[in-house]
Amino acid sequence: MYKKEHSSWKLSFRLLSALFALTLLICTAPVRPALADRDFSYTDVQDARLKALDCLMICGFSVEWNDAGTANAATTLTRWETPIRICVTGSPSADDRDQLNKFIMELATHCPNMPNISLVDSEQKANVVIYYGPLNTLGQHVDYYHEGNWGSFSYHYNGRHQITDGKVGIATDKNSKASKRHLLREELTGLFGLGNDHELYADSILYQQWTTVGQLSDVDWLMLNMLYDPDLTCGMNATQAYKILMNKILQ
Repeated sequence: MYKKEHSSWKLSFRLLSALFALTLLICTAPVRPALADRDFSYTDVQDARLKALDCLMICGFSVEWNDAGTANAATTLTRWETPIRICVTGSPSADDRDQLNKFIMELATHCPNMPNISLVDSEQKANVVIYYGPLNTLGQHVDYYHEGNWGSFSYHYNGRHQITDGKVGIATDKNSKASKRHLLREELTGLFGLGNDHELYADSILYQQWTTVGQLSDVDWLMLNMLYDPDLTCGMNATQAYKILMNKILQ
């Protein structure tokens, strides 16, 4: 069967602050429930943004601590603030490279506040390395890799919660063309700061259950744009970000 878990990409010192932030988030930023296994739908622009904000509280302000038993521990806003330079290694197919080029162009069009993303020809020039190779080699190329995952990512961040570098691994001997397309977008979206899955909208690239959705949905683009909203800052907790974004939505 397909594997869709992520590696544990957060550093261990985050745990205590994450648990404290989760309590704060539950008390101050309630999430309106959505029906699982339904595609993202909305009545108007404001409704779409409100639903996306709720989803952001899961994907952008919580992490998967599967091995530590602390799933959905809340954290702080962590994102890129510097240009992203991507190098592809291993044995990518022509379609893999083509899909990466398309995704970079989509990001530039749909998420203009993200830092510039470019391709480079060596790992020495890169701060993101995407590796395509056999499943049993992914652990050599992705930090904190969880055994058996068909796609995985990891990243590091500095004391200001700015992401500094990252890695993506995608198994070439387990995935079909469709699932590789999905995992490329899912793992990179996680590496950009939407680090957790959700169970709200089945057409989302970050939907928890396994799919081969090949494109980001409206909710994914809305979340990315909220995450990179210039009024938010790295290190901001979930409650602060929720208040700022909610005020902007209700204006």
